[in-house]
Amino acid sequence: MPRKLKGTRLGRRRDRLFKIHPYCYWCGCKLLKCCKQNRKKPDMATIDHLRSKLDPSRQIIDNSQNPRTVLSCNKCNQERAKKEVSKLTKKDLWERAKRYPKTT
Repeated sequence: MPRKLKGTRLGRRRDRLFKIHPYCYWCGCKLLKCCKQNRKKPDMATIDHLRSKLDPSRQIIDNSQNPRTVLSCNKCNQERAKKEVSKLTKKDLWERAKRYPKTT
């Protein structure tokens, strides 16, 4: 489920990117602006990080003009996340699971 981004730094970033180029970076489909009615639609605009959280070079701070985030459709963003998780070992998955609070 997408996070509420309106009024946040990422929300403003998404809105700026949407004004410049309202198409998915990966597949090129026309994106829908995020709102309550569009939350679960595959072509909803989402913020996508070009470098994975697992990529060690992501930690290096560079002040270049290269974008770190792009707009992508919800479908492409979810597919990329699934590919990232499939590369993790069982140990890494357990470490990630420990970060989240247990539900009762």
